[in-house]
Amino acid sequence: MGRVLAKFPYLTEAYQIVVDPAADGVYLKIRVETDGRAALSGKEVEMIIDLIGKEIDCLGALREANTIRQISLAGLPPGGLGRFTRTGKMRRVLDNRV
Repeated sequence: MGRVLAKFPYLTEAYQIVVDPAADGVYLKIRVETDGRAALSGKEVEMIIDLIGKEIDCLGALREANTIRQISLAGLPPGGLGRFTRTGKMRRVLDNRV
């Protein structure tokens, strides 16, 4: 995921994947911090999601098999992802299925 997001200079290396349950699969939300510029346009979001599906084989295959019902992407301001106060690290994957 980091390799794909690094192709866009206005996205930072800070990202988080949120997996939410759906009746017949999962919803995948990708939250990524931007460099502070204005919000991502719908066209940019669509382009990033398409590239993720193409370059990350397992996600593309799961999307085609309808296991992943939807992939969404949200651009957040710098520091927008929660971090642990003691270490400054963040949880990379939040799996809400359990």
